[in-house]
Amino acid sequence: RLSFSFRILRLSRHSLLLNSLGTALKDASRELLSVTLFLFVIVFLFACLEYLAEVKEPDLHNNTTNNTITRNTTDCVKGLCPEIEDEKFHSGELHEEEPHYSILEYVWWSLITITTIGYGSPEILTTAGKIIGGFCAIAGVPLFAIPIPILSKHLDRSIQREQRKNEFMKERMNSLSRGDKEEENS
Repeated sequence: RLSFSFRILRLSRHSLLLNSLGTALKDASRELLSVTLFLFVIVFLFACLEYLAEVKEPDLHNNTTNNTITRNTTDCVKGLCPEIEDEKFHSGELHEEEPHYSILEYVWWSLITITTIGYGSPEILTTAGKIIGGFCAIAGVPLFAIPIPILSKHLDRSIQREQRKNEFMKERMNSLSRGDKEEENS
């Protein structure tokens, strides 16, 4: 399979469009790098915003976060818990903790949301988090549309350059062949 890929690359030398595309990518590399860095900054920004919206401040009295319930029935007997309408709680089972996601998991969520794939591990629970997620998804469209005009500008220039070079080579070959014919006639 790898050798097949190399064959295609060797054939690209003879294709005007593929040759021009390679040149355009090389010419636009600085601009595309800038767009890529901007994308990473935006991904990290949305990840931080989402993390702040979803992860609550720690509760200093309980040594837990506000969005987790870890009390058991002995706490309720001591009068430390409010009335909860949960069968699991009254049956003596512990409540499951809500997952605590790290900032890196929110970076993954942000990247997947910006690319509009829509698969991300953290489940967004708060209204603020859902609003941030909507803006994150909407921000992905222009972020991925920015490189298109950059590449098209460089591709157009590269194709024009290749066409001029091919025309020059044809004219040169024609003039050389006419020169050979004139020498034969003389």
